Amino acid sequence: MDIRTNFNRNSLFLMLASLLLIALLQFIFLGQTDGLGVIITFLFAFLGCSLVAVFGGPWAGALMGAGYALTGAATGQFTDLEWPLGLMISFFALGAVAQLGAFRTWWSAMATGFMMFYLGEVLAASLLVLASRPDFGQAILGIAFTFLGAIFSGLGFAGMFAFLLIFWVIRLPLPAWKRLLMSLPQAHKVFPNAEEPTPAVKMFGNLAKIAAMLALLAFVGFYLIWALAVGAL
Repeated sequence: MDIRTNFNRNSLFLMLASLLLIALLQFIFLGQTDGLGVIITFLFAFLGCSLVAVFGGPWAGALMGAGYALTGAATGQFTDLEWPLGLMISFFALGAVAQLGAFRTWWSAMATGFMMFYLGEVLAASLLVLASRPDFGQAILGIAFTFLGAIFSGLGFAGMFAFLLIFWVIRLPLPAWKRLLMSLPQAHKVFPNAEEPTPAVKMFGNLAKIAAMLALLAFVGFYLIWALAVGAL
């Protein structure tokens, strides 16, 4: 994967503009730990980083994640050392799945959002299990429970709607906005008419759809069984 292909003049412009907007919002709402200001800052930061990753590529996403972490550290929003690495990995992964056609359709965007948020939670929970230094049997059992628990936490479903939001923002009916996005390095991977999807892209979309449907069935089935068991139905 050639890093240089992730960057051109317009992708660097989008990255710089996004970082300046994020830093401005962090400065305006400096010191706030909850409330509308925090929500606005997070929303614009999430969308800005996501657009750079989706249309620039994984390396552009990683650099954008690092930039967001630095502005957050400068304004006191991020104080833990794991934030820069976590944001870099997250937006690198987002750029990688965009290359596979995750944002070609609304349903593939939602399915991919579920998978990324779900697997991210599983990974974080599994690392916490292993950090407690259990024996082999306890480790296997603990990690197995993280896969089940992550389904019912609801974070995967939050990911579905977060990625659907990105899909909608990408397709805002504004000619200047469309021209900007089409000039970015990875636009041909995002818009369905720009390039015919490869078999790998089609397989990824089908797997994402199947995984999301199975998770939804498991989620609904669990709470249906629970409701029957406690007599709520």
